[in-house]
Amino acid sequence: MDDKTLQQKLNRFVRLGNELDAEAKRRWGEEGLLFHEGDGGVVLMDILPEDNNKNDHVLFCAEGIAFWGAGAF
Repeated sequence: MDDKTLQQKLNRFVRLGNELDAEAKRRWGEEGLLFHEGDGGVVLMDILPEDNNKNDHVLFCAEGIAFWGAGAF
């Protein structure tokens, strides 16, 4: 893959993620979100719970596992 194709795919990836996050907010309000779990799961949720009972809030779950990293700088 050349650099131009790589950049285009990365840009599309971010646009798609933003589109999914926006749809979650449209459906479930400001607490709707696209979320990347630490174990590689990618889900759409209606709230990020503070009580660790996230399964009650996962509304859609990707069928595969994301192998890219997640975290903060």
